Amino acid sequence: MRFSLYTIPLIVLALVSCAKTEHTDPHPGADVYVVGNQTIDGNPTTDAARLWKNEKVVDLSSSTSNEFGIVAEYANAITLSGNDIYIGGSGLSTRNFLSGYNSTAKYWKNGVSVNLSSGQTIAYAGSVVVVGTDIYVAGTESTVTLRQTIAKYWKNGVPISLTDSTQYASASAIAVSGSDVYVTGTEPDTITFKNVAKYWKNGLPVRLTDGSSDAYAGSIFLNGADIYIAGADGNRAVYWKNNVPTYLTSGSSPSSAASIVVSGSDVYVAGNDDKTATYWKNGDPVTVGVNFFLQSIAVSDSDVYVAGYESSTGGGTHAKYWKNNQPVDFGSSKTSSMATAILVVKK
Repeated sequence: MRFSLYTIPLIVLALVSCAKTEHTDPHPGADVYVVGNQTIDGNPTTDAARLWKNEKVVDLSSSTSNEFGIVAEYANAITLSGNDIYIGGSGLSTRNFLSGYNSTAKYWKNGVSVNLSSGQTIAYAGSVVVVGTDIYVAGTESTVTLRQTIAKYWKNGVPISLTDSTQYASASAIAVSGSDVYVTGTEPDTITFKNVAKYWKNGLPVRLTDGSSDAYAGSIFLNGADIYIAGADGNRAVYWKNNVPTYLTSGSSPSSAASIVVSGSDVYVAGNDDKTATYWKNGDPVTVGVNFFLQSIAVSDSDVYVAGYESSTGGGTHAKYWKNNQPVDFGSSKTSSMATAILVVKK
């Protein structure tokens, strides 16, 4: 407790000072944004897209449901542009007789939902970026017959397909530099039929793997002229810098990289090495814990934030993030929740 430097006549001021210190900002240097989803108990039980700012829930409006009025929505990505918050995700839509239900790709701007697809297909948004007044959202949408999927992105709501409708292709992340648009994803090799990790630059594909093993390209980070992409090649977690791979694990057990960020000369990658949540700094592993699953990483000054979820012993998952390897709980312990992306903004 902090006391006044003066004597008894000013004891009231000292008490006021104490009260203020007990209610200081828990995040004095930066705001921490986490998105994901959380199960809502009810009849029926539903899933709600979630935004947590400094561990407190911020409501996201709903714009999709199935024909029975059931709402199930998921938030997968977040970015800020000025004072505006953009979140990419998807929502449950009408029933189909092949996979169960269709879904609508969408994004939220300041909590207000904007649909990107019709709801008559299976579609989702996995990444969002804003440049000036332009909103770019990367994702995947099935054909109307639901038998194939198309990697695509939407610019200001207008869809741009990156693949044809002959295979199961997907798009996972998007980045924009000047007039160049980069989208990561996967597409099967036409000979081996294994998934090839790749990215598209202005619609033109660049292969990162040869098709000899299943692979995928996920998170992307542009650092000047350098292109960093994180993903997996077979059982190995990997990131590519300008198309050259750096393998983070040996492949002796299943592992993958989910998120990448560059801070100064340091490269940070978050992922999972078998069942161990791990992030790598310049290739050196830092263990977060067992039965945790990391989805996203952010760096602010010397602080490292990773977000994901913990497998609960009684079933389900529990959203969490870690700051410098110290866990921060924010999802309800009574319902299942998951964190998919984290963003840290300095104040």
